[in-house]
Amino acid sequence: MSLDSSLPSPSVLPALLAAVAGMTLIWYDFYLFGALATTVAPRFFPRSQTILAQIGFFSTLVVGLMVRPVGALLFGKIGDMRGRKAALSLSLLLTSMATISIAVLPGYAMIGGAAPIALILFRVLQGLSFGGAHAAAQVYVAESVPVNRRGFYASFVQIAPTLGLVLSVGAILVVQHSLDDKSFKLFGWRYTFLPTVLLIGLWLYVHFGLSESRVFSKLKERGTVSTRPVMSALGRANMKSLLRILFGAIAIQACLWYVVQLYALFHLQNILKVKPSTATGVVALGHLLATPFFIFFGALSDRLGRKKIILGGCLFAAVLYLPIYKGMQYAAGTNVVKVATVKNPVTGIVGPSAAAIIDGNLQPVMEASNPNVCLLVGLVFLQVVFLAAVAGPLGAYGVESFAPEVRYTSAGLAYSLGNGTLGGLLPLISLPLIVRTGNIDAGLYFVMGLTLAFFLIGVISLKETALSVRR
Repeated sequence: MSLDSSLPSPSVLPALLAAVAGMTLIWYDFYLFGALATTVAPRFFPRSQTILAQIGFFSTLVVGLMVRPVGALLFGKIGDMRGRKAALSLSLLLTSMATISIAVLPGYAMIGGAAPIALILFRVLQGLSFGGAHAAAQVYVAESVPVNRRGFYASFVQIAPTLGLVLSVGAILVVQHSLDDKSFKLFGWRYTFLPTVLLIGLWLYVHFGLSESRVFSKLKERGTVSTRPVMSALGRANMKSLLRILFGAIAIQACLWYVVQLYALFHLQNILKVKPSTATGVVALGHLLATPFFIFFGALSDRLGRKKIILGGCLFAAVLYLPIYKGMQYAAGTNVVKVATVKNPVTGIVGPSAAAIIDGNLQPVMEASNPNVCLLVGLVFLQVVFLAAVAGPLGAYGVESFAPEVRYTSAGLAYSLGNGTLGGLLPLISLPLIVRTGNIDAGLYFVMGLTLAFFLIGVISLKETALSVRR
């Protein structure tokens, strides 16, 4: 009898609440930081260098993504040696400390060059903590629930990104409507970090009632806790499993996640010229409506298996992305045909811009006057459903793919490399393709091609875990 299947069914509500609240906190901070880029950049970098300030600010986003694998190894050692609860607690504590520190950090006008340096250091701390937190949440939940319902319960952790996105959008809109534009840019943006305190309070309330996961407790009782989890996770015996799930499953999630949560918003705002507030609302509402499907597909994977649902969602997404984005172009009604170097008739600036043929000439596209919002929401919703089919079962699949002794380190490293490193690099490749080629769908073609490549890897290499783990 396996270690997993020998465990009794525990009460799962405290573990579930702690994991979801913690991950919602982390994703809230992640989205908030990105959404406030143009507002916050001038506060921490020289205002006289606007473009350099934004480049510097976005570099802090990239740094936060790049250090996630290091965080996965650091916290993985704690999680596999000291316990899942200890690793989850420490990662969330450090994340919240870094977030609150950014919210109160003096700007460039007050402390000069120390402001961007401190900002980068806090972002590194956030990135390291993020690298450990997701694996902690997934493993802790998956090891604290009945094995035959693991897909269902683990899928709740997968809705945290959507909850974080919706909450961050809501917080920004509330504060923006409460203050004038000047006040929001000067100091009001700091108020958007206040919900972090509430989420920390919720997590602490649940935290004190938590016990260690049943699987790790069993490891301690048997005296089989790994003494060198990092070395074991990177060893030849485990590396094959790590590479298999990284390129056959998690890389798929990274591609789909990027398209629906970042590329869709960029496309709506910058290519289709939908009003930024409308575009943000469209993406947020599409995510919110599709949230139950993460849980639906997670539960379905308990009955049908993880592999076929993950790969099915991948295939549907890769095949249907192009018609979906053609539908979005129709719904926006701006008749964009390409990205071209044209002169803006208002500012007189010559540069790359979404362009349409007007009176026989290529001209910059003005803001969409009457987009079909309902259709846009429906098309974003469909993309999130595809993501849910992949991400819903993936929480349980990532846990079941590794032995309990190195589960935390292995799952965290695979997730961080796939979603952090690969996901972070996608916009650096796909978005410049649009400008270089002039084709408004060039970035989408690139991601579709990657998705199909990872799909083929998954078909060949992935093994089913949902049924074998019960034996």
